[in-house]
Amino acid sequence: MTSDKTARLFPVTEDETNFSSEFLNLSEPDTKLLTNAKRSKYLYLLPLMPKWAMDTELAEKLVELGSLKSALEIYERLEQWTDAAVCYAQTGNASRAEELLQKQLDNNPLDSRAWSVLGDIKQDPQYWEKSWEVGKYANAKKSLAKYYYNPPKESGLTRDYEKVLEHQYDCLCANPIDFENWYFYGCVGLEIKNYKLAAEAFTRCVTNDETSTYAWSNLASALVELDKMQEAFNALKRAVDAGDKSKRSWRIWENYLIVAVKIGNWDEVLYASRVLLNIRNNEGSLDIPIMEKLVNLLVSQHYEESNLSFFQKSCIEFVCKMVPQVVNHNARVWRIIAKVDFWRGKPWLALEDYEKAYRAVSSSPDLTTDEAIWNEAVESCHELVSAYENFGELPGKYGAGDVICKDWKFKSKSTVRSLISKGKATWEYSDGFERLQELKKEVMSNK
Repeated sequence: MTSDKTARLFPVTEDETNFSSEFLNLSEPDTKLLTNAKRSKYLYLLPLMPKWAMDTELAEKLVELGSLKSALEIYERLEQWTDAAVCYAQTGNASRAEELLQKQLDNNPLDSRAWSVLGDIKQDPQYWEKSWEVGKYANAKKSLAKYYYNPPKESGLTRDYEKVLEHQYDCLCANPIDFENWYFYGCVGLEIKNYKLAAEAFTRCVTNDETSTYAWSNLASALVELDKMQEAFNALKRAVDAGDKSKRSWRIWENYLIVAVKIGNWDEVLYASRVLLNIRNNEGSLDIPIMEKLVNLLVSQHYEESNLSFFQKSCIEFVCKMVPQVVNHNARVWRIIAKVDFWRGKPWLALEDYEKAYRAVSSSPDLTTDEAIWNEAVESCHELVSAYENFGELPGKYGAGDVICKDWKFKSKSTVRSLISKGKATWEYSDGFERLQELKKEVMSNK
């Protein structure tokens, strides 16, 4: 039977008839102002808090804002001695805090929170143990776990992971919905390489708070160690989307990149590489072997400018536009860029890239002191001379009957002579210098 058909002892009043239209008209909430008399009819429905409860909440807010003195006055007036002791301890008056706690415990020896706070002030495990004994107070076990994780120097103890996990587990049993407790539990699991425990802990973390970037990231780290790469990648995707993006660490994107490589998701590898380059904006943000793999995938397909895929467009922009703005002195990178420029039918740009690669290594201050740098310079010289020979006679950029490098033979000879003069005093009897002399004979034979 519906409410409108229910038998009534009294007829429907006018107020009841107009109630829904006047008071709960959600479609047009401001069409009619209610009189004070009508509003006052429903005051008795408001769940008003007692003054002491409102004062307690006010004191808690004052503590959050750092106004401990004002909060302390309220706690003492309300005779909440444990909270007052916390305020005294935070202001450095530990003796007064202990006095108040002892007063509270004299009145109520079973106050587990007071025992725990006393343990926090004295840093004495016996008080936390007492708190757990009398009231299973979760924070007491939390404090014990932190104590054995980072024991005071005067205690003479060393970090004891077994006790840390034991006490933290008890804490979680008593309070299984606290984010911070699960996060600490997971971090300890990562430290001792118990990745199954860590994965479980961080899973509980992200269940409680889906916006925690670092919880998602740590979950991914544990899953990687458990060889669950796809699950780890999914967790990292949540990590890069969660929380405040302006405060996100570049290391999360680096992990994202590495896991994407392991599962072979090259679209995401490219995306992460671009983001890392934007965030760090330096040469260290570029993983050159990964960049080479991306380029190999790119040039493995035929270049059609009018029919490029999104991956191809994005990769070309990354390699040919973004990377050169950040990396200027790495010969290996310039050779990779040259490969892409040649693939897209721009040999004049490829030749410029080889010239930049050679200049990057030949101008190194370690050229005359580090044989590895010298050998790299010799290799770059070989590649540049080969590029002059291969690209020099090709049609130029504008296709107006010109060539890319008309005097390529002269430039080849000048390049070899210049490097010989730089290295003769130091590397005259090295293998690299002998290779350079052979290259000189070859270029001199070109008429």
